[in-house]
Amino acid sequence: MITLFDEEKVLRLIQHEMTLRPNTELIDYYKMFFQGIYGPAHLIEDIDSARKYMQRELDNMSLEERTREVPFVEDIGWHGTYCRINLHAIHQGLLNFDDVFDAFIASARVEVTIPLAQWRNMWTEIYDLLLLVNKGLEIHQDQMGEIEQGFMLGEPVFHHSQRYRDLYHPHYRVMDKQQLGKNKVHKELS
Repeated sequence: MITLFDEEKVLRLIQHEMTLRPNTELIDYYKMFFQGIYGPAHLIEDIDSARKYMQRELDNMSLEERTREVPFVEDIGWHGTYCRINLHAIHQGLLNFDDVFDAFIASARVEVTIPLAQWRNMWTEIYDLLLLVNKGLEIHQDQMGEIEQGFMLGEPVFHHSQRYRDLYHPHYRVMDKQQLGKNKVHKELS
């Protein structure tokens, strides 16, 4: 269970994201840290539809997206539970579709018991650190308003910003690292 907020690790994650994707907006940081807490459980309602969606996403990736140089695995939480597996690793022959999908589904079945109020408090601390490190995020007060509204409505899940999607073409799946260890994905990326 996630109980302690680790400021040093959060700062490292922020700095990593700023280095890798310097135009990341506030809503994108929020999404990364949200995924780092809750994993993919909020994404899957129907396994067959999730499989088809992932296959369609892979089929529609451009040559540039398929060969992009980004880490195959990226940590997204200070507690070390969840990571993002970038799908271009499948196109590059490093991973097998079924292995990645199976680990993704197994990760979605992991029960997360962090109350929304606790996540909101954590997000407030993360937001303060973001403003210390990246003053440019202050221009995204509209996004902070969206996030606050999401908390009030009990709908704290957001998409990446359009700018992030246009610049970085994200194609990944969020996975529990323990599920990776039980799956061929971890062995192939090690």
